[in-house]
Amino acid sequence: MSELKLPESKRVLWGGGAALVLLFALAYYFLMPVAEVVTVRRGAAISAVYGTVRIEPAFVVRIRAQNDGFIQLAEPFSAGRGAVGKSVEKGQLLATIADEQTARELKQARADLQAAVDRAALPLASSELLKAAEDNLQRLEKVVGSG
Repeated sequence: MSELKLPESKRVLWGGGAALVLLFALAYYFLMPVAEVVTVRRGAAISAVYGTVRIEPAFVVRIRAQNDGFIQLAEPFSAGRGAVGKSVEKGQLLATIADEQTARELKQARADLQAAVDRAALPLASSELLKAAEDNLQRLEKVVGSG
C-alpha cells in the first residue's frame, strides 16, 4: 500500500480549507428558508365585526341557594360605604341571603322556647315541650346560619 501524501505547500492546505469553508457557507446561505420582512404601515383598524352570532354554552349549571330570599350585602360593602376598590380577604363575609320568612320563624321559635322554659319552671311536667322547642330552635338557627 502506498501512503497518502499531503501537499508540501502550506499555501495549498490553507487554500483548500478556505474553499471548503466557503462551500459550506454558500450551501447554508442558499438552503436556509427566507423570512419575509414587511415594513409597518399606518392604516385603518377594524373596530367591530358586523353580523349576527348565536352563542350557546356547552352545558348549563343551575345554581340555587338552599333558602329563598334576596341578597343583602355585608356591612362593609353596603351602599354608601365606598365598597368600590376595597380589598377582601379569604373567608370574609361579603353578602347574606335575607330571608324574612325564616327570620320570622326563628323569632317565633325563640319565643316558643322562652315560653317552654317558663312553663318548665312551673310544677307541671312540660319537659317534652321544652325539648321540642329547643329542637325547633336549633333547626332554624342551622337554616339561618347556612344561608
